[in-house]
Amino acid sequence: MKRPKFSRGAIALVALSFVSVLGLVLAGYFAISQQSMRLSNRSYGATVSAQLAELGLEEALRAITTNNFADWTSGTAPNQTSVDWTLSGTTATATITPPATRYGNSGVTGTAKIRIDNYDAFNRPATWANGTAYRIGDLIGDAGTWYRCVQNHTAVTATNQPPNLSFWVPAPIPWQWSSDTPYNLYDVVNYLGIWYRCISNHNATFPFTSSVVPLNDTTRWATIPSSRAWTTGTSYVEHDVVRAANAANDIVLYRCTVAHTSGATLAAHAANWSTAVVSLATSWARGTVYPRGALVFENGFWYICAHGHTAGLTFANDLALSPPVWSLIADDPDENSWRSTTQYVVGDYIYDDDVEEWYRCIANSLNNPSSDPTYWTAASTNRFPYFSWAWRSTSYRYNSVVFHSASGAGTWYRCIAQGNTNPTTASWENALTASFVWSATANYNIGDAVFRSGSWYRCTVAHINQGPPNAAFWATTPLRSPAWDSGRHYAVDDMALYGGVWYRCLTAHNGLNPSLNAATWSAATNAANNWNSTTAYTTASRVTYGNVWYRCVLANTNVAPGNTTYWTAMGAPVIYAEGTATLIRETVPLRTQLRANVAVAPLVPNAVAGTTTLTINGAGTVDSYDAQRGTYASQTPGFSAVLAAGLTTGTAATITDTTVHGYVAAPSASAAPHAPLTSFGGSAAVTGTLAGTTVDQTRVSRSPFIPQFDPLPNSLRGTEIENGDLTTATSDTLNLGTPGATTPSRYFFDDDNGYGAGNLNLGNPSSGFSLRAINILGPVIIYVNGYLYIRGGTTILNAGIIDIKSTGSLELHCGVFRSYAGSHGFFNRTLDPTKLTLIADSNSNSLTYLRNGNSAIVGINKEFYGVLYAPNTTATVGLGIQTGAVIYGAISAREVTFSAEANVSYDTTLRSTAIPGVDRAFMLTDWRELTSPAERVTLP
Repeated sequence: MKRPKFSRGAIALVALSFVSVLGLVLAGYFAISQQSMRLSNRSYGATVSAQLAELGLEEALRAITTNNFADWTSGTAPNQTSVDWTLSGTTATATITPPATRYGNSGVTGTAKIRIDNYDAFNRPATWANGTAYRIGDLIGDAGTWYRCVQNHTAVTATNQPPNLSFWVPAPIPWQWSSDTPYNLYDVVNYLGIWYRCISNHNATFPFTSSVVPLNDTTRWATIPSSRAWTTGTSYVEHDVVRAANAANDIVLYRCTVAHTSGATLAAHAANWSTAVVSLATSWARGTVYPRGALVFENGFWYICAHGHTAGLTFANDLALSPPVWSLIADDPDENSWRSTTQYVVGDYIYDDDVEEWYRCIANSLNNPSSDPTYWTAASTNRFPYFSWAWRSTSYRYNSVVFHSASGAGTWYRCIAQGNTNPTTASWENALTASFVWSATANYNIGDAVFRSGSWYRCTVAHINQGPPNAAFWATTPLRSPAWDSGRHYAVDDMALYGGVWYRCLTAHNGLNPSLNAATWSAATNAANNWNSTTAYTTASRVTYGNVWYRCVLANTNVAPGNTTYWTAMGAPVIYAEGTATLIRETVPLRTQLRANVAVAPLVPNAVAGTTTLTINGAGTVDSYDAQRGTYASQTPGFSAVLAAGLTTGTAATITDTTVHGYVAAPSASAAPHAPLTSFGGSAAVTGTLAGTTVDQTRVSRSPFIPQFDPLPNSLRGTEIENGDLTTATSDTLNLGTPGATTPSRYFFDDDNGYGAGNLNLGNPSSGFSLRAINILGPVIIYVNGYLYIRGGTTILNAGIIDIKSTGSLELHCGVFRSYAGSHGFFNRTLDPTKLTLIADSNSNSLTYLRNGNSAIVGINKEFYGVLYAPNTTATVGLGIQTGAVIYGAISAREVTFSAEANVSYDTTLRSTAIPGVDRAFMLTDWRELTSPAERVTLP
């Protein structure tokens, strides 16, 4: 049968249809494969962009930590990665360009861009500038010298510019009043902007109890120049000086310019008063108005102003005036300086030529001659009211500071061999140079200060043998630290870093604690301050964003802080990093943008930590508290203390009968069930509640975190102290440091005293030691080239002690330290653990231990407030803590052993505070990706 003709065509159509379908399937397959490949490439590109953004954060952190923003390249051409940094104001920007071969044959190219707002927050310089409003505690550099502001003022060239001592004091001159320092007659201090002169010895015996502030202690202190409290209805004459509160509620001195009778308020007669009051000056200046009691240095001597006047053409002309307007306080003046018409106040000095004697006013006096004992008393057996900073022919103790010159301009000197020699001899050194002289062999770290060729320099990049004025390594200005300082005066919008939190000042004040004064300070962590996308902001607006304060510079709505057109970051450094990956045949590159804050990396995040083992052989309690909120006794102890140990080959942490209000951390065992390498006694407790009496296993972790930073080398030795410098028949106490100093004073003990070369022995005078006590009056760094022994005594008066005053801080390096039973040990009066860092930085196998005090002797303290750090000790028990010691702070060592009980209260502020004496380090916090268009920023 013949088939229809169309059948062949149908078959052909079927075949063709199949081919078409197959083609469509293949086309779809290829399209899907291409799209899949494209998505795969984009996924890879997104990963690359994220990695590049993270690289940007790492590079930013490196630059901040090392304070090195120089361009650099890595690798061999053409496979080089380059980094290009640009600094503009307080902003640092950079571009990282990896080589084209970085991503193989993928065709991906990438870059990373970085922006750091306030990149110099931890290294910001401080330079004196005309027109700037300065406040008490501000630090500046001017003409090669560094100064601390001691009176609130607005800078005016030649009027209150350094070295005017009424407004500025140079380093390292003693000036800051301390409540627990012994003072002698005529000592000079500054308190809240006013200079005072001691008129009565006080706090002369141990333990030097606190005294009343000079403002309220008129029996012991008199103002310089002489003043009285302003009162209503009082007749004032030209040159009278009064003290009163100003608009900011600070007590300041005012000088009467026009005679008048006061009304209801001082402000009502503001035109009759001037705040230009000269107190102290290292040189006389013509045309200056000097009130009674002002002190000036001229012709190699200190003079006291006997009567208010305006300086004439020359100092010689003024000296020739009769009656005299100046009295030489180191000798007898020529004529009687008492006047019947002058209103004298307590603390005034006059000279009676008839009997050739100085007299001091002891009760406010008008027309009462010096012969009247109700109002006057003979000033001193030396027949003149000497000035404590003026050298005189008497015996000086080690570390005393004087201002001296045979004639002309004077020089500050420091005594380095006690006695009564002239400052121009080898027994003295230039106080502004010798202790800080630059050395070609020293290892300099960021922040180190040196004095060379008449100028101060601050190390900005760690190095060796790069002499100033090399700008790549040295700055001519001091550091304007962001850390809160109780001695500073703060104004509105000032920023302070405290306890790891940035605070903004709301009202002007003097050194109030940020965490305790919500009406004065506002925390960046306070959610009530957070930026809101729906709020209309003006230039008066201040908001927080990502735990950083921002100030609005252009009105806006829904523009997130970070956009520099509308906002500027206040104080805190902030990093933005953007990674960009560009793919072949892709028109839109892939971008990942990250934002992070910068914080101090902790040295001691644990209460007690041993990088190998931690052993407690007794009972006791380990807990925590927050020193920024007050003393331990003023708050309920917390549960944040961590005991950590890092040994991986055996039991790392042994806790016997100890109550731990917090956590225990140790590595896990290698065998199942991989339990933490810990051992607990039957009465041990690890709890998060006061009622807990057992080991809560949820508070025992397998992840100990024990940072180890290298101790700073002792190549910066400073002033060397030999045993012969300390021998004296009148004193067994050594005073070190300067209250209010701009830089720490450095001392190096290196002496053979019969107990080993370089050892420092304190206390137990029956054993032949000449030194019992070291008073730390200001910031001090001590290197002991050997062992430190603080020995016991039979009474409170011969026990060894290192006494850190309320104005002091101590960083002490030694090979081994031993604080014996019966000693006073370390007496940290600040009760701030960050003010004492004790570092045993050798790898000696000799026992190093602490037993801080013995209650068997009345008055000997047991509490140790500070940080103990011994990272290299190889002694059998490592760092030993003996029975009786009570620790407020933290301990970190290679190995830690408590011989009996462990009583440790961890200060949680140590987690966010830079600990001195070790390499500095920073870390990233609040790290997150910015995905909202409103939050993303445009990087250069």
